[in-house]
Amino acid sequence: MSLPSTFKTSRQRRSLEEAQRNMEIAVMGTYRKQFETKRQIRNALADLAAEKAERSLDYLEQA
Repeated sequence: MSLPSTFKTSRQRRSLEEAQRNMEIAVMGTYRKQFETKRQIRNALADLAAEKAERSLDYLEQA
């Protein structure tokens, strides 16, 4: 990503580049946490559905 030419010194440019990298790392961490949370929810729902299906099967087998 190109930086605006208003940052004349290399120190200003490096400081901005470091801040951008840190922000990108923070955003990616947030995306990872959201993905992991959604995965856990999907797994929990799948477990509940499997338990319900087993109970239904047991009921039908008893009949």
